[in-house]
Amino acid sequence: MNNLRRYFKVIVGVAALAAVAFGLFIWNGARTRPSVENAVVVEPQTPRAEGEFESDRDARDRWFWGPRLYGSGDLPAEARRVAKEVSDKIAPELPADQLGGAVWTAMGPQPTFSTAYLGAFGDSSGRINSIAVQPGTPATLLVGSATGGIWRSTNALDANPVFVPVSDGQVDLAVGSIDFSRSTPTTAYAGMGDQDNGYLGTGILKSTDSGATWARVDVAGLPARGTASNVAVSINNANTVFAARTEYFRGRGPQVVGGFYRSVDGGANWTRTFGGSVSSVALHPTNPNVVYISVLNTFFEMVPPARGVYMSIDGGATFNPINGAIDFSGISQLQVATTAANPNKLYAYGGTTTAPFIWATVNDGVNPIVWTANALTLAQFDAGQFDYNNYMAANPYVDGQLYVGSRDVFRITLNPATNALMSVVDITNSWVFNGVAWDYTLFGSKVHSDQQSFAFGANTNTFYAGSDGGINRTTDGGATFTKNLNNTLGLTQAIGVTIHPVSPLIAYTGTQDNGTQRREAGNQWREFSNGDGGYAVVNPLDGTMVFTSYVNGSFTRHGGHGTIFQANVNAGFPGMRINFYCPFVGNGTDATLYTGTQTLAVCTNCATSPGAGTWTFPAGPASDLTRDPTDILSAVAVQKSAFNATQVIYVGSNQGAFRVSQNGGAAFTDRTATLDAAVGQPRAISNIRIDPANAGTAYITLSGFGTQHVFRSTNFGATIVALPFAVDIPVNDFLIHPTTPTTFFLATDIGVYRSTDSGATWNQFNTGMPPVVVNRFDSAPDGRIAAATYGRGNYSLNFVVAANVTVAGRITKPSGMGIGNVIVTLTDGQGQSRRVRTNSTGRYEFTDVAVGENYIFRADSKQWQFANNPRIITVLEEISELDFVAGK
Repeated sequence: MNNLRRYFKVIVGVAALAAVAFGLFIWNGARTRPSVENAVVVEPQTPRAEGEFESDRDARDRWFWGPRLYGSGDLPAEARRVAKEVSDKIAPELPADQLGGAVWTAMGPQPTFSTAYLGAFGDSSGRINSIAVQPGTPATLLVGSATGGIWRSTNALDANPVFVPVSDGQVDLAVGSIDFSRSTPTTAYAGMGDQDNGYLGTGILKSTDSGATWARVDVAGLPARGTASNVAVSINNANTVFAARTEYFRGRGPQVVGGFYRSVDGGANWTRTFGGSVSSVALHPTNPNVVYISVLNTFFEMVPPARGVYMSIDGGATFNPINGAIDFSGISQLQVATTAANPNKLYAYGGTTTAPFIWATVNDGVNPIVWTANALTLAQFDAGQFDYNNYMAANPYVDGQLYVGSRDVFRITLNPATNALMSVVDITNSWVFNGVAWDYTLFGSKVHSDQQSFAFGANTNTFYAGSDGGINRTTDGGATFTKNLNNTLGLTQAIGVTIHPVSPLIAYTGTQDNGTQRREAGNQWREFSNGDGGYAVVNPLDGTMVFTSYVNGSFTRHGGHGTIFQANVNAGFPGMRINFYCPFVGNGTDATLYTGTQTLAVCTNCATSPGAGTWTFPAGPASDLTRDPTDILSAVAVQKSAFNATQVIYVGSNQGAFRVSQNGGAAFTDRTATLDAAVGQPRAISNIRIDPANAGTAYITLSGFGTQHVFRSTNFGATIVALPFAVDIPVNDFLIHPTTPTTFFLATDIGVYRSTDSGATWNQFNTGMPPVVVNRFDSAPDGRIAAATYGRGNYSLNFVVAANVTVAGRITKPSGMGIGNVIVTLTDGQGQSRRVRTNSTGRYEFTDVAVGENYIFRADSKQWQFANNPRIITVLEEISELDFVAGK
């Protein structure tokens, strides 16, 4: 999330550039895709100098939470769950026979190939907050994602495991922590609510069939809104479960409830036995009565307990501090862990960004307060994102060996006898200490940066690391990591999606910490512009040119459908107010680009400029189109026409300011009071859409709670009325069907709604899609529609263009030489499989493949393993180059 991804400018001579281009040509040659999407990338990194630090996390919080909280100042209890229950009654999903075959199909990323890192860590997905290995069955693995639910694999030890979503029937999709019962391994619990910018959760989910299905347990006694730092199941009783939950989250401030909760009846009832912000829970490996917790921010308690480590000797019923001589009062993070390798050993990790520590002690049952403190120096350990990346796991097989997550995974070894620090080793190598600070390493990464979760397998050398880019596994103690575990995970937090107006093969998506990506075959996508991607605009005069947005108003231009970097056309707007992901749109007719700060900014030469484009402010650089000096524009809508002196432009702000221009932005009529009167009280404007048939008609969507959320004006904002959408949930976007103008769509925080009568009535329209946050829509003139979700990638509608097609490709060595006699298997959604063998050139082919369905393609050879294997592909049209490349 807050990965300072360095963007290196490659300044080389002609000969060196030719060598780079040749090397990348060879590398890409083994991964060729349909030619329309696969011009050779001749530039290893998008030239940028920007990066992310902790301040960007605050900016992201303001982007995500600010609109949802503005006006009401609070989030209603169990907001998403309540809205979904109301919606099921008043706007239910229509039966399949009334949908006319219109269902959503996942279009990825699933997975992402990170071109920017030249395949260093293989494929990636979205953020993994928790990993749980089933005791006694190490091939069964559960992962909890930031906002995409729980996923499960039953062949996790295979070279190419398959994950499937297992909690999509629940409205809670933000997972904080998962734990299996040790005494009854078929039972597992999941604490819902993401601490790092995702949605709050409404309690605990439980599975009694090894994680295959989940149900929400009774949450009596738990906070109605919360995040979960830990759930832990007692070592000897599957009905005794502990949860560390709090209602505090960044961007909203302290709340009134938080602490350690215990249930002794399988989740039917919960009791808070400790009040405070509990950051972690650790169980004694052999004594079920001993429970340890770490405690941080406690200022929302009437009598706040001291920060530090606490111990219970009665199964979590009561706790006492065991800080000893250590003063934890100034720390900002703290984690505790125990190990089966020495059940009486207790570890703590924490401190501050500039002073991280590892503490260790032995609990002799009498006086467990003599801690050994080991300071970690800047040269040893990267604490650059200490308040975002922070976990510790003690090796259950080796006394004194710890794994600590920051931007990288570090193995820390303590002397088993004295607890003194012996060594600190960075085992994932995304970052390196340069003598002064930690720098991102372009070629060294073993896994995606920004570590979030960790779990051991069946031995000391097998463990999993979860990050902002998904999950990786090692079987050799971290010397190497697999690159294929994310092949079937679709967890991308997509900010926006752009589909090509002509070709259904081509699409772009901006993502959280996985850059801006272009769609390749099926659900495979490739990152081509790094960091945090926002929105993309295709040049209507040159369909091979795409403009992409980074954070804070930084824009780039690419040719070759996103394969060739051309220019940084804007580096931001110094001194102006701007959103983390600012509005970024075109007009569908010429190459003019539009964005918003506190005013409207326009670029008419960004398609041709050798570097930064010429950005102008039609209303004047000193104009302010927002509500007040703390406000920023959140929406810009432009009439479909070339930029001219009569073009209609609408703008909206995070505080509900609404203005309309009928002269190309030179002057705006303030319609804020009209909108305020229609809404009742101001709410953030999430987006504005103009009716393609009439620029005087606009639809305004609102975030927040406690009001109506969709409004229409048919006279340039002179009058504004609410559409009768009665579900109290933030609405993030609006779309008129491109070929059926009486059909409307809403993107909400619990999925999509559809109206077929111009907004008079609405129904849920989530068939094929979980109730995930939907950020944006895009459409094409031929009726294709795409939806960008915040946690499950992108979904498509009406992309079917043929009844049956051929899917073919090659199996090659890294050199590009074909491999014969490899078995390729195609498996459909009903589990039916077909198999073919490659010929002497490595070619294979499946004919008569039905489109509009997801298929699993897998390559098998006794001699070779293959990258991106298996692949889940949504077949939308003929695919001629679905390739697999041999690797280690």
